[in-house]
Formats: sequence, structure tokens, C-alpha cells
Amino acid sequence: MLPNNQTNQLRRQVCWFNYLCIPLGSLLALLWYCLLSPCTTTIHAIESASDNTPSPQSSTSASLIIDGGTIKNDPISAEYDQTVYNAHTVTVNASNIADYFVSLSYDKGSTALTGDSGNAIPNVASNTKGSNIPSNSWGYGWGTTATTNENLAYNPLLQGDNILEQAQTNTVNFTKKLVFAVRFGQNSPNGHYKANIILSLTATPKQIPGLRSITYMQEMTASICQDSQEHDTKQLVDNRDGKTYWVAKLKDGNCWMTQNLDLDLRNITLNSTNTSTTSSWTPNLTSSKWMVTSSDNSARYYDDGVVICNSSGCSKASGTYDEHYLMGNHYSWGAATANTGSSVTTGNNSNSICPKGWQLPLGTNASKSYANLITAYSGQDLTAAPVYLIKSGHVGNNNLFGAGVHGWYWTSRAENSTSIYILRLETTASATTTTVRSDGNTIRCVAK
Repeated sequence: MLPNNQTNQLRRQVCWFNYLCIPLGSLLALLWYCLLSPCTTTIHAIESASDNTPSPQSSTSASLIIDGGTIKNDPISAEYDQTVYNAHTVTVNASNIADYFVSLSYDKGSTALTGDSGNAIPNVASNTKGSNIPSNSWGYGWGTTATTNENLAYNPLLQGDNILEQAQTNTVNFTKKLVFAVRFGQNSPNGHYKANIILSLTATPKQIPGLRSITYMQEMTASICQDSQEHDTKQLVDNRDGKTYWVAKLKDGNCWMTQNLDLDLRNITLNSTNTSTTSSWTPNLTSSKWMVTSSDNSARYYDDGVVICNSSGCSKASGTYDEHYLMGNHYSWGAATANTGSSVTTGNNSNSICPKGWQLPLGTNASKSYANLITAYSGQDLTAAPVYLIKSGHVGNNNLFGAGVHGWYWTSRAENSTSIYILRLETTASATTTTVRSDGNTIRCVAK
């Protein structure tokens, strides 16, 4: 769809032409010149008035260059009843666009090619061949540089945008010629004839459906992540409880939560419309610490309140803080897998309490795994930007252990009926460690 007033645009790359006719006895001299100095053009962005939040756009570029950047100013002499031409090369380049059009229009009060005495030279009829332009008429031609001026088709310059070229395309790169032709009749009074004309390029930037185009965690799709740029980041809303989470596209090519999950498992219904699960589950659990039993698949969770874990350790949050470092909740693997833990004794469990469109990281050295993420940021501090892993400890034996010392994060992979693979973050990070199912660990989700 071509640009309109509801669309973000790159608008009006312009050069203005003046067209003068100066009496020289029985001759008329034609002079074309650009009012801009230099005659290269700039890009102006205009935004939709109907939306206060413009859609994210790609890195769009567009340029319109006339005569290599300097419009020719040489005067042209013409006798009456002789067709004269003034040709200009026009180079258009644009990339990462949705569509574009090149147009001619009048500017600064002009409505025609008009003389000092107010008389106007009539427009040529549409599609008039240059060699057939009648006396006392003028127009413009647009075509390939190989077409001679005499063989080019000329058209009247009407009010509004006179479209020269338009297309729906991602890129454009061409050079054509714009030619103005006039044939003065014997009844044309001597004097100055002038028309102010604008040559414009209008392009619509390509809209990118990346992270910044969505509001809710549940809107995430594989294509949205794929179209995001590395280290794009956005704070998204979990529509199950209204809590917000920082997410980012990281160096391993996947989109990750860069903040721990903080979903409370009480008085909430989880199903396939809002959660990464194939069945419906309505937990009404009480937050508490618990005893650990190796093969226990019970769903439990612990909420320690608003706690920040950073390089200084873990403490109750106060004042202003970076939400990347919020501790979040601790969950048993039975809770982490949306009460389906007992159904998987080996391999990956596809069910989880991650929002729809997200999943627990895989427990293998593959895409969407902690192992792959560690490799991508080899030698870097994973507790710093852009990953922001935190040492939020783990729950066991009715206590919260190791907060500020280590962080244990669930994966989706069961080693056997008692042990689950985790990411263990201490001085370094390891994705080959296992722990028992009933431990209380934190969760980071990765986009499917």
C-alpha cells in the first residue's frame, strides 16, 4: 500500500526547478536551475497522527540525486515553433522500504508555466511524442536514459502529485531521465515564463515485527524473535498477572527472559492460551519453603518477596532498583513443568509455566539451551548485561540456601526419575549439573 497520512514515511526529497523564458529578439532563452544549494536532497520523516507509538522500523535509507548532485544551469536558446528540451538524470536509491513513489508537483503558488503578463502556456496532451509536440504547449517526459528526447512521451503537469514511478518493493535502485519540453507559438508574448516545480521521493520504511513491536509475553513468535536484532531488548507484560519482564535477543540467536520468572501459583488458571502447556492447571498453592525428597514430583513454590540479587548479595529491594536483578520465585520441577513432572522420566518435558510462546531451556547442548548460551558468551560475565543471570540460591530442607552465592536454574530435561539437569551458576556457569526434582530453583524462559 502506498504511503498515506496514517503511515510513517520518509517524505519529500525535493529539488525545486524554475523555468525562465527571456526575450532575445526573435529567440527565447530557457534557463533551468535549482533553488536549493546544493541540489542534493535530505530526508524528512513524518509520522502517523493516529498513533502516538510509531511502529518499529528497519534501518531505512533513501536518496534522490539529480544530475549527479548539481542541476545543470546552462541557458537554452529556442526559436518560435521550435521544440526545445532540457533533460536531467534522476538517480533513486532506497533500501528496507515497503513501497515508494516519485512524483512531480507545482510549488510556491505555481499552477502553470506562466509569463510576466499572466498568460499561461497550455499543457501538452497526455502521451504526446516529443517530435509531435504542438505549438504553444509544454510538458514533462520520464523514461530511460537510452530513449531520445524526441521519442519520449510527454505529459501535462497537473495539480497535485504527478506520479512518475511507484512500486511495492524492499529495495530500489535506478537512473532515469526527466525531460521538460516546450514549443512556443508565434502568439506567445516575449517575457519571463516561470513555473516552480518539485521533484519528490516518498518512501514508507519497512515495518519490522521484532521484539519492540509486541507488548505481551504471549505475543512472542519464532518470526518475531528472528526479525529482532541482536541485543534488542523490551519489557513485556505477562497477561496472566500483569507483571513485567525484561527480554532480549541474545548472542546465541534466541530471545531470552533476562529476568527471573515471578509467577505466583495461587488462584490462577494456566492453559494453552496463556501458558506453555497442553493441559489446563489451576494451582492454589501456598508460598512456603519445603523439605526435599529426591523423587517427589509435587508442585511447590516459594516467594521471598521483592528481593534484589546483585554483586553485593541478596537483600530486600528498596528505592530505585534494576528489575533485571529481581530474585523472582523458586519452584519445584513439578511446578516448573505445570504439574506434569511425573509424566517425564527421561528427556525434555515440553510443558512448563513459561508464558505461551516461551519454554524452559533445553538440557542439551543445542539451540535454546544454557550450554549454547554459555558458549555464545564465553569469557564474559553472565551476571552482567546483557544476560543478567543472578545468584538467587535454591530452596531445600525448609530453607533458602546460597542466595547471593549461587544460582540454580531449571531446564526441561530429566536425566532419570529423580534427577533434572540445571544451570548451576557460581564463579563460573555449568549446564551439565543435575539436582533432584523437588529442589526449589529459579526459572528463565527462552522463546520457542
